[in-house]
Amino acid sequence: MPATNRMLLTIMATLAAVLCNSAQAQSAGKKFEIVEATIADIQNAIMAKQLTATELVHMYLARIKAYNGTCVEEPQGILGPVSPIPHAGAVNALITLNLRPTARTTWEFDERKARSMTDDLDNDSAMPDALEVAAALDAQFARTGQLAGPLHGVVLSIKDMIDTFDMRTASGADADYANDRPPRDATLVKRLRDAGAIVLAKANLGEYASGSRSAFGGTICNPYDTARDPGGSSGGSAASVAANLVTCAISEEGGPSIRMPSRLNNGVGLSQSQGLVSRDGMIGGGGLNDRNGAACRTVEDVGACSTSLPAMTRPTISRSTASAGFRGRAMRASRRKLASTESGSESSANSWTSGCSRRPITSRSTSSTRRSRTSASLAPRSSIRDQKARCFRTASTGTFPET
Repeated sequence: MPATNRMLLTIMATLAAVLCNSAQAQSAGKKFEIVEATIADIQNAIMAKQLTATELVHMYLARIKAYNGTCVEEPQGILGPVSPIPHAGAVNALITLNLRPTARTTWEFDERKARSMTDDLDNDSAMPDALEVAAALDAQFARTGQLAGPLHGVVLSIKDMIDTFDMRTASGADADYANDRPPRDATLVKRLRDAGAIVLAKANLGEYASGSRSAFGGTICNPYDTARDPGGSSGGSAASVAANLVTCAISEEGGPSIRMPSRLNNGVGLSQSQGLVSRDGMIGGGGLNDRNGAACRTVEDVGACSTSLPAMTRPTISRSTASAGFRGRAMRASRRKLASTESGSESSANSWTSGCSRRPITSRSTSSTRRSRTSASLAPRSSIRDQKARCFRTASTGTFPET
């Protein structure tokens, strides 16, 4: 081979090595991009040791700090008339943050975003916040080299009508609870946590599953055009995903409240069949129609979340009781019972302790009129929740029992 050709080959090989080393160095030093990140992106980065769950939560908190502010003019306060602000730079999608007081103060989030309005100390070690959960996931990964579950590192917001034992649950209401935390997670929330998900926030919503504004959280805006509506009632869930404040969200619908907000916010929402996902542990919007499901950025991510949600099983029915006549009588009896329950709810004094009202005591409505307090406001939180649970189970379990 001529000397000139050998020299050219040597130069080309040297250039290739330099370019390869440069590309590897850039890849190693490249910061993980949280915007539009999918579950696969997050978990691949964690497996490659380019990202930790704690760093991920910090990235989302930075975006929440930047973009979760008020997005409408409220000259008469949160319950008064509002007017849109074009290009507001905020969406008001998240109503409560899963941070202990010290962490919340460090991040300079106001008291309205506290995990509880009734527990100022919030120092129960059995209620780790999102940063503590992320640290535990990081420790487990460092020890085993394996993901804790299929949703390891997936950061979620949960619609405020679905129970979370570590954060207040009030369906957007500005309600005077003795204890605003539920005694336990909703079944679907527990399953998501068991799969490795990090619950970072409760999502704002149309109060009591109606509209795009709540008495506690205020008005939600669409990230793609803040002068436009994000859809209801799961607008906060869909907007939090679209604005990259969380990876995915868990929503609820009695009509199109999962699908419509996802469509209006350029996302994907799946309203699964009632028989697939448990409704145990939620403030129901409508006993016959309520369904829970995931809202994410991609179909693949919705699928990943949805595989962790199913928690209901079909009951065993003996041949002797499975006749058409029995089913017909049972259905008619169920409808009569439900009609009686709904009738009692409409006539009750907005109290869980009298009938089956779907509103808690002493709540502030999104109308300009404040609800009058009743004697039921003195009822302890536990009795209110027990009554609510009984009423909701009566109305909603049907043929598929909660498990």
